[in-house]
Amino acid sequence: EAIGKLATEVYGTAEPPYLAEFARVALAGTPARFETHFAPFDRFYDISVVPFGTRQFATIFLDISERRRSERALRESEWYLQRAQHIAHIGSYRFDIAKGTWKSSDALNVLLGIEEAFHRDLAGWLILVHPDDREDMHRTMVDEVMRAGHDFDRRYRIVRANDGSVRWVQGMGQLERDASGQPITMIGIIQDVTEGRLKELALRESEERFRRIFELIPGPVTLAEKDGTIIACNDAFCAA
Repeated sequence: EAIGKLATEVYGTAEPPYLAEFARVALAGTPARFETHFAPFDRFYDISVVPFGTRQFATIFLDISERRRSERALRESEWYLQRAQHIAHIGSYRFDIAKGTWKSSDALNVLLGIEEAFHRDLAGWLILVHPDDREDMHRTMVDEVMRAGHDFDRRYRIVRANDGSVRWVQGMGQLERDASGQPITMIGIIQDVTEGRLKELALRESEERFRRIFELIPGPVTLAEKDGTIIACNDAFCAA
């Protein structure tokens, strides 16, 4: 159907598409290749252009529409995932057990306060762990995860690299194993749970303060349900 027709007729355009690019190849005698979106067809093409005789050219159009749309869908999916991680204060990682190195998502970099140049190995992670938790986390990672092959699920403190602030995090990781059952990688998440942890500690402190006051009252004291069931009493009540 295209034989004998002008390019404008075939492609439905006012001017021959990409004629300037094609002409440069014909005049210079140098091949070229580029990718483009052709709006009239709403298709993506990988176009190769080569010299073909005197002041002529030949082209090969490779339709890459599905690939480009898949790439766009993947980029959109990654964008939504990154946004969701930032909103939830969650970052993801992949730990290569054999190499002892890990890769982190953008959200995790922000959570930990690290830059791209940060050395992502076991020692680097331990630097971020709070000094009071460091020994326990090192033992957990080496003995329980890397040697015993257990999944990781711990709450601990970190000291952010960029501002030195202390944050509580919940770290979780699931192991992937080779054919012999040996752990080779761990994929997981780290979530900032500082606000919830501080509320938990404040509630615990309040309950402990109440318990002490309750026990120090010299007279008998009880707490009971509406039906009279006693749910708590102090030592003075028991001794009465």
